[in-house]
Amino acid sequence: MSSSVPVRSPPEPKAVAKVRPRRPAARLRGLKLAGWALLLLPSLVLAYEIARLLPIYVNYSKVARTLDQVAAEYHDGDDPEPLTRLLAKHFESESVLYPQVKDIRIIRDGEQWIVEAKYDDQTPLFWNVDMRVSFDKTVRTPLGAGK
Repeated sequence: MSSSVPVRSPPEPKAVAKVRPRRPAARLRGLKLAGWALLLLPSLVLAYEIARLLPIYVNYSKVARTLDQVAAEYHDGDDPEPLTRLLAKHFESESVLYPQVKDIRIIRDGEQWIVEAKYDDQTPLFWNVDMRVSFDKTVRTPLGAGK
């Protein structure tokens, strides 16, 4: 006699959910302090450069506007002295400190006067590093103003 004992097959393994191991805090994704510093540092340097250069360019716009006004207003003729006085008056009213009136070239060209402001301006940036900007503005008086 043989007894029949049912043979059980081993149970099927249950599906196991994959669990990611936790990453240490140092390996988390995202921008850290060093990353932010590398991103922001060039932007801050650029903003500082703009802040240092802005007064120089504002001064140049005053010089350019003054030269245009002087060229339009001057109608006195042969002598450059009234042109120089007019230029000094406009520089004073516009609060232009640099360049000075003596740095502006006034030359005769036929029936016209040529007024030229050619100058460099500089401002410190860091330690012993300066930024230097060159300007060149030339205007002519109307025809017949030099008669």
